[in-house]
Amino acid sequence: MNILFLNLGKNEMYFLAIPILLVFYTIYHIIKNTNMLPQNKGIWIVLVLLFNFIGCLIYFGVGNKKADR
Repeated sequence: MNILFLNLGKNEMYFLAIPILLVFYTIYHIIKNTNMLPQNKGIWIVLVLLFNFIGCLIYFGVGNKKADR
């Protein structure tokens, strides 16, 4: 498969699809996380959207903790 106007092949599509799917999964996980305060959810979503792949790694490394209520 080749997208003509971008000249992307199969391997390039994988390199594009995997980080995009990771971002979508991370945002889904943030929204469904019941242990996180709503204010923190908004901050994490903005960070993941701004710093795509790095933001996902930081969220799963640091932000995926239980909130102190």
